[in-house]
Amino acid sequence: MPSAAFGLGIQDEISSLRYIKWDEKFTHEKPYVLFTDAQCKSPSSNFTYEPRNEEIIRDMRGIDKEFSLDDHGFVMRNHNLSSFGFDKHTVERDYLPSAKHLLHQEFGPEAECIIFDWRLRSSDGRKTANDFVSDVNPADISFFHAPVHGVHVDLSEAGAKTHAMYSFRKGEKDLSKKRLRVVNIWRPLSYTVEDYPLALCDGSTVCPRDLVASDIISNGYRGESLQPLFRDHYQWYFLSNQTKDEVLFIKMYDSSPSAKAICCPHTSFKQKHAPISAKPRESIEVRAIIISDP
Repeated sequence: MPSAAFGLGIQDEISSLRYIKWDEKFTHEKPYVLFTDAQCKSPSSNFTYEPRNEEIIRDMRGIDKEFSLDDHGFVMRNHNLSSFGFDKHTVERDYLPSAKHLLHQEFGPEAECIIFDWRLRSSDGRKTANDFVSDVNPADISFFHAPVHGVHVDLSEAGAKTHAMYSFRKGEKDLSKKRLRVVNIWRPLSYTVEDYPLALCDGSTVCPRDLVASDIISNGYRGESLQPLFRDHYQWYFLSNQTKDEVLFIKMYDSSPSAKAICCPHTSFKQKHAPISAKPRESIEVRAIIISDP
C-alpha cells in the first residue's frame, strides 16, 4: 500500500460516501434493479444507498506511480486525447480504436482485448438519462448518463465470466486456462474535473465478505454487479484536477490468484471545496475484457 502521511494533504478530501443500506432480507433475497420496460427511467429496486461515516479520500497526484492494477486495482496513465466529437459514430470510429491501443500498451500485444461497452457521463442534470438504460439496450448510447453516487463494482465474477462467454463463440476458447480481467478506461472528455471526481478504493483492503452481489435485470439481459458494505478499513484515493490526457484504468475483476486486488470499488463524490464556477464533469468510460496467459 502506498505510504500516506498522517493528517490531510492540501488536496485530500473528506466525504461521507454512499453505500448499500443493509437489510436483513438480503439474507434470503438478492438485491436487484429491475426494468420492466425498455423506456423505464425509474426502475424498481429492493435496495438503496445511504451516506456513511466520513472517510479520507487521499489525492494520488504526485504518488500515482506507486499504484498498480495488480496490487490496488487502479492505475493512471498519460495519453493524449485528440479533439473530436463524442457522438456515437465518432466514438466508435475514432475513440474505441485508440482505447484498444491503450489496452494493448497496458496488457501487452499478445493479450486479447475486447471492448464490450462504453458510455458518456455528465454531472449536468439537464442532459443526463438514467444510468441503467444502456443495460437494457447497450446500443442506445446517444445520451449522457449521470455519475453514479454509490460505491459499487460494475461486474462481479459471474458477470465478468458471462460477458467473456458472450464475447467468444461457444467452444472457441477454453477460458479456464487463461487469465480473465475486466477493466474500465475512464477519462474526462474536455474540461479538467473540478467536481464529482471518481473515488477509487484500494482493492487490497477489500475482502470478499465485504461484497454483496446484486442483479441488474431487464428485457433480454441479466447482469450481476457488486455492492460493497461500509467498512472503516478501506483506503480511498482520487486524482485531483484530472485532465482529458490522464486516463484511469479501473479493474472490475481479475481471475489471477496472485493479484492482491481482485476489483476496485468506486464512486463519484461531491467535493466540499469545489469552485462555484466548476464546469459540469463530463467523461467517457470504456469497458473491456482482457484475455491473457496466466
